[in-house]
Amino acid sequence: NAELFEELRSVLAERGWLLDAHVRIREDVERTGNAYGASEKLEYPSSGDEVIYFVGCTARYREREISEAMVRVLNASGARFTVLGDEWCCGSPLLRTGQRDVASRLIAHNVEEIRGIGAEKMVFTCPGCLKTFKESYSDLGVELLHASEYINSLVSEGRLQPGKLKIALPYHDPCHLGRHLGIYDAPRETLELIGVEVVELSRNRGNAWCCGSGGGVKSGFPEFATWTADERVGEIRETGSDIVVSACPFCKRNLEDSGVKVFDLAELVSQTL
Repeated sequence: NAELFEELRSVLAERGWLLDAHVRIREDVERTGNAYGASEKLEYPSSGDEVIYFVGCTARYREREISEAMVRVLNASGARFTVLGDEWCCGSPLLRTGQRDVASRLIAHNVEEIRGIGAEKMVFTCPGCLKTFKESYSDLGVELLHASEYINSLVSEGRLQPGKLKIALPYHDPCHLGRHLGIYDAPRETLELIGVEVVELSRNRGNAWCCGSGGGVKSGFPEFATWTADERVGEIRETGSDIVVSACPFCKRNLEDSGVKVFDLAELVSQTL
């Protein structure tokens, strides 16, 4: 299983047996606090301390439309939210590649930032970040939610009133969100709330085919990541669509590199407001 391989990678990392691409991620994180080595500090609006939106490296520096959409959703709901002023990488890319020593320093930094705010909830558009928080961050005293779970609660409480798109689209289950966290229904419920009929791919839920991006694969084995994404894109096109919905910045990035248009859940919800 994944945990066994991560344990093996940790042993290899301790002995210095790392791919050059994974060493570069480590160096970028140590230098800038994010997995892409980006130096700019992006600012997000803050309206209170009820909820922390943990943006994550990819939605902050590569797929910014996801974080911008989520901020619009939060603003529309009237949620009193904030983004960490000095958010560092959650540690997932390093944990997945066995580099636990650096990951532990990132975790300690983020924990200090979070505790200084005193929020009740944290919301994530990145399932990889959410998985890392649930498994590797302890005693935060904060409820951890994927964006789909939080959006559904906002609608049920009457705080968010999205419109209806009235379209049918295939949905791709991200590995971290589905197989690792067991969150399959919430994203589908979100799509139903905004008038999207979910077209199930031939392999879905616990049997969903990976996008090819996670676990250090896209950086370490780009050709294999492309082959994996191409396989999934073939299933998407079998539905007659060149558009797919997902709920993970990594999935969006890798599947779009293979030629389909990918909308994150937050993007679609924001379009209805």
